[in-house]
Amino acid sequence: MFTIKHSTDELHRIFSGHEVTYRNNSEDIANSLNPEKLTVVHRVTVKGSDGRVTDVLDEGLVYVMNDRGSTVAKYDLDPLI
Repeated sequence: MFTIKHSTDELHRIFSGHEVTYRNNSEDIANSLNPEKLTVVHRVTVKGSDGRVTDVLDEGLVYVMNDRGSTVAKYDLDPLI
């Protein structure tokens, strides 16, 4: 079980999750012949302990902490400008 802290300019939440998945397709864009037609996907999907998708996060900062409170992953989902 993980604790997830999600922070945006407007929102700060803390919730639990069983599985955390990160998706980033920026390498696909770099290797594409038409990168302007592709969308950068920075997304964290968090599943609850029953396997249901709890949330899909696509902006802000996401911290994933283990059961001792140590940060095991940090994701900056804000696009590069």
